[in-house]
Amino acid sequence: MELMENPRLLWRAVGIWTGGLTLLGFGLCWSLRLEGTAWGLLIGVATLSGVVGYYALLVTLLRRVWRQLFPLFLLAKYPLMMLVVYSVVQGGISMVAGFAVGVILPLAVLTGLAIGALVRSRG
Repeated sequence: MELMENPRLLWRAVGIWTGGLTLLGFGLCWSLRLEGTAWGLLIGVATLSGVVGYYALLVTLLRRVWRQLFPLFLLAKYPLMMLVVYSVVQGGISMVAGFAVGVILPLAVLTGLAIGALVRSRG
């Protein structure tokens, strides 16, 4: 079975690649004395991972049980996300840049895996 057709294999590959690239980026930023960027990178990856995990938890576990409370659970995460973004902005432009890269990194990994699967299926 191909990687893009099996969600378990896909998310495992995304997790491994994202984790490896995050640690590599953190180490690189830290060695270049860009501590704000390094922490912003970790916060960005953790924020996007938290949002995806939160939605996965709600959809798989809570939606069947508490249909009428589902919109309230969706609204509960927004104040926390705004607090995280506010804290990152207060950290300066370096931390904001790291945060942006951290949010984009898992999406870029997923795009790269999809392009790789397309190239393998065509060739």
